[in-house]
Amino acid sequence: MKAFYFILFFIISFYGCQKKQQKTTITVSLEKKTGDILFRKTIKRFKLLDTIPDYFQNIPKLDSFAALKLNLNRTSAKQDLERNNHKNAVFAISGFKKNKQIVILDVNNNYNFGDDPVITTSTSFKHQVSQNPIYRDSITQSKVPIEKMDKNGAIYTEYYFMKTYPYYGSYYPIRDSIKENYKLVAEIDEYWYGEFTHNETHYKIAIDNSSLFGPEILLTEQTNEFDKLGESQYYPYTNKDTIELNGNYFKIGKINRDKVDITKVNTKRANGYRTGDLMEEVTFTDINTNQKMSISELLKEKEFVLFDFWGTWCSPCKEMTPDLIALNKKYKNKLNIVSFAYDKEVAPVKSYINEHHMDWYHAFIEGHAKGRKHPKIINNLRIEAYPTLILIDSHKKIVLRGHSQPMRAIDSILAK
Repeated sequence: MKAFYFILFFIISFYGCQKKQQKTTITVSLEKKTGDILFRKTIKRFKLLDTIPDYFQNIPKLDSFAALKLNLNRTSAKQDLERNNHKNAVFAISGFKKNKQIVILDVNNNYNFGDDPVITTSTSFKHQVSQNPIYRDSITQSKVPIEKMDKNGAIYTEYYFMKTYPYYGSYYPIRDSIKENYKLVAEIDEYWYGEFTHNETHYKIAIDNSSLFGPEILLTEQTNEFDKLGESQYYPYTNKDTIELNGNYFKIGKINRDKVDITKVNTKRANGYRTGDLMEEVTFTDINTNQKMSISELLKEKEFVLFDFWGTWCSPCKEMTPDLIALNKKYKNKLNIVSFAYDKEVAPVKSYINEHHMDWYHAFIEGHAKGRKHPKIINNLRIEAYPTLILIDSHKKIVLRGHSQPMRAIDSILAK
C-alpha cells in the first residue's frame, strides 16, 4: 500500500513539475515616453499649502502668492518618504504681479525657485484654458524627478512629463474663491513603452499606468501602428484581459518599476469584445415575452446577430431608431437584432419600444450608465459609449463594432 501512495505521489509531482516547466513568462523592459497621442492625458490638481515651507528658497517678490504641492508617489504609509524627504512630491508657486499671474514649478525638485523657468500668463488665462484647450500649447512641458521606494526599501528616481498651468473651475473646483484663484493643475502626458519577441514575431507595447480604472494597454506587432485615440476601434486592453499572441494567450501583470511580466495562460481564446474576436456566450431575457435566449440560439435562426446598447436617456440612441427599423425590415431573413436598454426603469423602455414598433428582441439592464459600477455584460463587452453596435457572424466572431457611424458599414456587410 505504501508503494502505491509513493507511486501516486511521484506521478502527481512529475506532472506538477511538467506544468510549471510549461509556464512561460516574458519580462518586458519599459521606458517612459511622451508626445504621442496614444492615451487620454491625466489631469491632477495641486494642493494648496497652509504655510510656506521653511526650506523653500529664492521665491521672487510678488504682490501675492501661494505654495502648492502635488504628490506623485503612490506608496503605502509604511513606505511614505514624506516624513524625512519631500522629493516624493513636486512643488510650485502661484502668484500675481501687476495684473499678471506667475507660475513657477520646481522642475529640478531642489526647493529653489530661483533656477526654474517662470511662466507668466494673463489673469484671464485660467478661464480661457478651461474653454479652449489650445491655450495649453503655450505651456512648456517639464520633466520632473520624483523619488520613490521599491519593495526592498531602495530609493530610485522616476521622471514625470507634465505641463503646469492655472485653471479655474471644473477640474477639482475649490469652494474657497480666493484659493481657486491660485489653483494649478498638472497635465501629465506620458506612457510606458517596451518591445519584445514571441515565436519570432516582434511586438511593441504601450501602457498608461495612471488611469483611474486600472492600466490601459495597447499592443501590436512592431511593423503596425498602435490604435489611435478617438477612433471607433480604439479599445485598450486592461491587465484583466487575455491577449492572443501567435495562437497563445497571455495575461499582462502590474508594472514593477520599469518592467512588466506577460505570462502565458491556459485558455482556448481571448476575451471577445474587439472586432475580430470571438464573442463569449451571452444570454438574456426578452422583456416582452420573458423568454430566455442566447447568441447560439439566435444564430441557429439567422446568419447574423446585431447587439444594440442604448437607453431612453440617450438622444443619439433614439435618433438611430429609424435606421434600426429600416435595417431590421431590409434584412429580416438573415439578421436578429437584440437591443440592450441600460436604464433606471423598464417602464419607459417598454413604452418607447411599443410606440416606435421596434419589432425585434429587447433586453433590459437596470442601472446607471454614467455611474462607476456596471453589470457583467457591460464590463465584459467594454461598453463605454452609447449607442454601441456589435455585429456578430455565424461563427460568433465580431465582424464590426462602433457607435452610430457604422450603420452604412453594417448594411454593406449584410448585403453580400
